[in-house]
Amino acid sequence: MWDSVFDFVEDPTIATLVLPALQKLMPGLLGVSLNQLIDFLQGGKFGVPPAAYPEGLDHCPLTNLLGENVFGDFDFDIQKHRNSTLQNRSARQMVAHNKTPEWLNKKEDVEKTHLLHFARKKAPGLMQQRRRQEKLVFLKLRERMAQQEATRQMKAAKLAQQKAELIQRIAEQGGACTVRADVSLLLRGLRRRGQKGTVLVEAVKDQVRYQKCVLGQKGQLKLSGTVIHIWLSSFTV
Repeated sequence: MWDSVFDFVEDPTIATLVLPALQKLMPGLLGVSLNQLIDFLQGGKFGVPPAAYPEGLDHCPLTNLLGENVFGDFDFDIQKHRNSTLQNRSARQMVAHNKTPEWLNKKEDVEKTHLLHFARKKAPGLMQQRRRQEKLVFLKLRERMAQQEATRQMKAAKLAQQKAELIQRIAEQGGACTVRADVSLLLRGLRRRGQKGTVLVEAVKDQVRYQKCVLGQKGQLKLSGTVIHIWLSSFTV
């Protein structure tokens, strides 16, 4: 049978390569499968569950793998019933996916009545528990929003401070440079005052930052870091 799998393959060495690869992969695959099925299989074999199990699982899904349709139904429910409580949504999802009505209809009338009275008795406590849970969720959301707002305000204040310091430095340089000729005049003035090297580079960078951050005119001076250094190194008064 193994040889017949590779009858259509012209190169005979493929079979000799695939077999060792499968021998390496299958033990790992077997271990993962056994680990996943250990809750469902007894000793790796299908067993007969106790009599109470089928009755208790009659209204439950038969697998622990959640389908995308569950999340899709929940999202649709949120869009359709925006003001529903969490308990209301949970009840609708349970009825839709756990087959609760079918399970209840299979009960005798006396047991069905007892279950309905029991559910009504437990409902107020469950509703209070859900309300407390919702309050905690909303509290955490408000705390997170307040933290985000505080972070936003801190960033805005920091940016405003940086802009104010930048404007002050530009004012000390004599004003903003709008073209490269203005930058040349600025550098001549700084060199006449004995400034050179890093001071000249930072002065040009401040002009570029002013164009971008304050005036919002990105790329007007069109001076990259490399261009600045080359230009300053070759600049002569």
